[in-house]
Amino acid sequence: MSYQVITVTLNPAIDRTYVVEGLQTGALNRATTVRWDAGGKGINVARALKQFEVSTLATGFIAGSQGDALVNKLNEEQIPNDFFKVSGETRVNIKLLDPNTGLTTEVNEAGFEVNEVIIEAFLSKLDQRVKGASFLILSGSLPVGCPKDIYARIIERYRGTSLRIALDADHEALVNGVAARPFALKPNQFELNKLIQTPIENESEIGKEAEKLQRSGIEPVSY
Repeated sequence: MSYQVITVTLNPAIDRTYVVEGLQTGALNRATTVRWDAGGKGINVARALKQFEVSTLATGFIAGSQGDALVNKLNEEQIPNDFFKVSGETRVNIKLLDPNTGLTTEVNEAGFEVNEVIIEAFLSKLDQRVKGASFLILSGSLPVGCPKDIYARIIERYRGTSLRIALDADHEALVNGVAARPFALKPNQFELNKLIQTPIENESEIGKEAEKLQRSGIEPVSY
């Protein structure tokens, strides 16, 4: 079966959110409510597209029992998925929300590790999955051991095909990916600052930088 959109989440997570009223560091805190979700930027995109009834497949890496739980959660949400399982354990991201202040404190794990052999096996599988697809969404952070140019490599891999690739990343993965000229780009202000290595003060400056990226060959730039 082919899908219109393929989303890639290389470093997904179990997102656990604890609501803690009057959160205090260095003290015992009790959560009033707890929830968990299958997390990761690409997964979030797949979840949103499902609401619009767009044919979408979520893929990437998973590991361990947490990875199995993540896939089960996606199946419960009826989000089509096909993740490449590796050794280790899928990370858990902890969010502590204090409703009294509206502030959220986050603690993110590193998660599993990959190597070049695993990456090449995943890319071969991706080659099969993108057949018939119109869009490929590359989103989020990279797992331990993953080369910082992985998104750029994927963009180059499908250059010359009809596949349109959108990139949403940060740090070196963003810089390398932009150099490979994806079809579309979605940096936030922090990521754009890192990309151009210059502080941006207002929306006018953001717009000018977005126009520069468009002139370089990236068509839509959303921020």
